[in-house]
Amino acid sequence: MVGILSWRLVRGPRLLVCATLALIAAQGTGTAIAAQAPDLTGLSLEELMDIDVVYGASRFEQKVTQAPSSVTVISNEEIRRYGYTTLAEIVGSVRGLYTTYDRNYSFIGVRGFQRPGDYNMRTLIMIDGHRLNDSVYGSVLIGTDSLLNVDDIERVEVIRGPFSSIYGTGAFFAVINVITRSGGSLGGAEFSAGLGSYQTVGGRLAWGRKTEGGVDWFMSGSAFDSGGQDLYYPEFDDPLTNNGRAEGVDGDEFKKVFGKVSFGHFRFEGAYASRDKVIPTAPYFTNFNDPDNRTEDQRAFLSMAYSRPVGQKANVTGRAYYDRYSYRGDYDYTAPGNLYSEESWAYTRGVEVQFNTRIADRHTLVAGGEYRDHYRADFYAEDDTGVISDLTESPSDWGIFVQDEFTISKKVSINLGVRHDVYPDFGGSTNP
Repeated sequence: MVGILSWRLVRGPRLLVCATLALIAAQGTGTAIAAQAPDLTGLSLEELMDIDVVYGASRFEQKVTQAPSSVTVISNEEIRRYGYTTLAEIVGSVRGLYTTYDRNYSFIGVRGFQRPGDYNMRTLIMIDGHRLNDSVYGSVLIGTDSLLNVDDIERVEVIRGPFSSIYGTGAFFAVINVITRSGGSLGGAEFSAGLGSYQTVGGRLAWGRKTEGGVDWFMSGSAFDSGGQDLYYPEFDDPLTNNGRAEGVDGDEFKKVFGKVSFGHFRFEGAYASRDKVIPTAPYFTNFNDPDNRTEDQRAFLSMAYSRPVGQKANVTGRAYYDRYSYRGDYDYTAPGNLYSEESWAYTRGVEVQFNTRIADRHTLVAGGEYRDHYRADFYAEDDTGVISDLTESPSDWGIFVQDEFTISKKVSINLGVRHDVYPDFGGSTNP
């Protein structure tokens, strides 16, 4: 057992100094503690581009140069090197994408398009191919409220452009697929802890390995707490509103757990995250400098995936999953009604199957379907006068798709695809 201690300085919304301790189990005499990085200096630009592979562009792994879109892959090494602390910071570093932060949520903009308040519903985000957009708003969280700790990420695939022909709703501006680390790549335990400005403290513990029997497992847990900054807003510069100073109302706290086990053709995966955020900006004309203005978000999923080759050129995959999303927002007003609270719940179970095959060494055919049962999609709101809204729905939707990638030459290929979805509210939708 060998220990490696490292320090890093993270520059982001807050300054955080982290110490990371990795305990690596070296098996066998002469086993290398860490794999040596390959020498890439002699490779051409085209060869360097062929090193990266991407799954999200066509729902099967292929070289980045063969993907039918503009693709950027951010590796675990880059995440560590640049000190990214959230998925929003990773995405914001990508060419053509940017993020904004309103002291509560982070929002993605793609090629100049960002609709305020849509909570990223036009960008599809996945973990290992599993959809994260919730069933109430179609939103997805990418800041400190995101489902994963960035140290659990192996790579992030950012695929620009609409992909409704294979993914359906939500995949309009871009598709972002987060690939998680494996136990084999960790090979032991990893611990990190940090202290920072604004009363910030955080820590993470991960453990994983691949056994001789071929079982690969990875587990991670992390927690974070920050008092937040004291901020000044000139719009509220009045003695009645603390002279524009928001003091002690920017707190941020989260807890995250992630784990997966792979053996044979199966992979089991699950995650849970909870974040509580105090809002310093007095949104929606609420009281300024009020700690009662806050939101709480929770996200969890369980997934079982199966993948098996069929012959030498085909593969069949399937997935069954359960998703849970909940949100609560409290907003304090001076006017009658005083404290307004709203809550949302979304519980979804679903299955998906996919078949892909290589035909005549020129065609890669992908076909599949999925079914989602949103057996609980609720919205509830109340204030001091009573219940304002109490909505409960149980919709379900399904879709089928097919795509053919026709390779004409090494530099030219044609992708043709179509998807048909059926929704309970407005019927069918076909996207070529």
